[in-house]
Amino acid sequence: MLLTFAGASKTQRNTIDTEEGEMNIGDVAHALLLLVEKLIMFLMEGKTRFEQNPGNNGAQRVIADWEKFDTPDNTEFDMTFDGPTSHGRNGKY
Repeated sequence: MLLTFAGASKTQRNTIDTEEGEMNIGDVAHALLLLVEKLIMFLMEGKTRFEQNPGNNGAQRVIADWEKFDTPDNTEFDMTFDGPTSHGRNGKY
């Protein structure tokens, strides 16, 4: 749908009134498409950096941690909450 608007001719019917003046719907759609393209490129570059990073913040480390801590969904765990002061144990002050 944005592509349809981006290719629309500049007529009075294809303009909208804004506080800054009249804007052509095609120009707005074109600007939105450019923004979406920039967002996609940013995400793709981040994905590539993450996948190729051999350090602690890379994909290999995340996969290793996942394999280390992967458990079945029905596994029960014992948990404690020490609170922000670390003085409480098992819900006791």
